[in-house]
Amino acid sequence: MRTHAKISSLAVLALLVGACASTPRPREIATEVNPADTAGVKADLVRAGFKPFQYGKQIYYCRAEQVTGTQFKHQLCFNEQQMREQARDTQQVQRDMTRQRTNPGCPPGMSSC
Repeated sequence: MRTHAKISSLAVLALLVGACASTPRPREIATEVNPADTAGVKADLVRAGFKPFQYGKQIYYCRAEQVTGTQFKHQLCFNEQQMREQARDTQQVQRDMTRQRTNPGCPPGMSSC
């Protein structure tokens, strides 16, 4: 029984050492895109303050936002589809808020609405 535990421990140790010793795969780096050079860059997003970056074959639009309560900035990047989804979600929230403001629903205690 003790021999089995020692062999298992040595096997786990060998796997950990092997994993740590392996060379990591180089990461792909995003490069800033000049909006005038690329036809795929959306000019309205650049005018809104986003910087286009190319990562692989896809273009991302990035901006720096300050983290609440700190002086640090956090880089946010979105591809075109994510930007459309975010705009759609923002419009839905605005519609919901307007609907709630113009029709707040039944006042408390009134059940005939």
